[in-house]
Amino acid sequence: MSEYNIRPATPEDTDTLVKIALNEWKAIYEGYRQQMGDELYFTFFPDCNADKEAQIRRNVAAGNCFVTECDGKIAGFINYVYSEAEKIGTISNNAVSSEFRGRGIGPRQYEFIFDRLRSLGAIAVKVTTGLDEGHAPARRAYEKAGFSANTKSITYYKKL
Repeated sequence: MSEYNIRPATPEDTDTLVKIALNEWKAIYEGYRQQMGDELYFTFFPDCNADKEAQIRRNVAAGNCFVTECDGKIAGFINYVYSEAEKIGTISNNAVSSEFRGRGIGPRQYEFIFDRLRSLGAIAVKVTTGLDEGHAPARRAYEKAGFSANTKSITYYKKL
């Protein structure tokens, strides 16, 4: 039986979290590239890896990023933002390493954040994800965590 622990991310965790994020977002960015074509893709995402790394580093520095350890190894992470004025939480960057998928880590992370947001006074939480195939695992995880109401949207891109 595996032992799980969710704890605040530390600066020492950052490189591992970046590695997980870059690996888990590969399919997403490749899907964007296929959908948009190279010219538009590289216009809007000139260095997606550097952008994702910067996001993760900011999340850790902000103190609202948590890691999930499985048997002492970092298996995933989750970040949230809370608006006290609106009493709404937003789950942002989160991932489970492919090495640990299927072990219920995603739902554990979401429940942890739900509890944390409730303790802050939140009345609702939201998460945004893509409708492309690269985001399919995220959509399944969010639905399993109880997210059900959603709005559909699409982003259009045009080179000028």
